Amino acid sequence: TFFQTDADRGSGLVVFNLRSPETSGKICYRYCDSQCSAATLFDDTGITLPMVQPALSRVTPNSLLTEVRTTITVSGSSLTASDRVKVVFADQTCQGTDESAGILTGGNGRPLTPVQDCNRVRDRR
Repeated sequence: TFFQTDADRGSGLVVFNLRSPETSGKICYRYCDSQCSAATLFDDTGITLPMVQPALSRVTPNSLLTEVRTTITVSGSSLTASDRVKVVFADQTCQGTDESAGILTGGNGRPLTPVQDCNRVRDRR
């Protein structure tokens, strides 16, 4: 868990790596001064968020190039740098864990690169 705050603006950022078969999660909040004492308890915020499975909603470009290095951008929900993408023949299924099964030549499984890392690489050029 990572926490970052901007007290002047009354906002904060908390990052969780949730692994759960549940379909939703309730947000609880505990106010603490410089340290949490036994007197401060978690309160029910009344906020429940749905748990979503990783899913792609967009892939660009909308065509694949041959004999040319091609960068594919994927967008979606719950994507991580540990996720993998591969390109298979159109009549193949996308099942199992084999990163080279059914692939087009050069389309073997590769990890996602977070967008901020892509921007850093672009900025260095």
